[in-house]
Amino acid sequence: MPADSTEPALPLPLPSPPQTSVVPYPVKDEDLQPEDSDLPFEAKLVNGKWLYGVRKPTHTKQGYVVRWYPEKHFLPLELESEHFEQLRRSAEPNNS
Repeated sequence: MPADSTEPALPLPLPSPPQTSVVPYPVKDEDLQPEDSDLPFEAKLVNGKWLYGVRKPTHTKQGYVVRWYPEKHFLPLELESEHFEQLRRSAEPNNS
């Protein structure tokens, strides 16, 4: 019996992607935290309760507005983090 000429040919290997010479740019601290991050940048003690200031983007000349949130807005794990502890230490009267 003759060979069937309708058999598919073996698939050809895919070409490898081109090599690029892109050099990554250095990462700055501000690149790691987007401007609309919910991470507070300041803390203050008001009537015995901690409030945390978070910058929120806005269409004003300044580009952001500061919103103050109580502790209940954040997770307990966040409140125990070094970042939040540093904010509270910086806000204490003897550190001003």
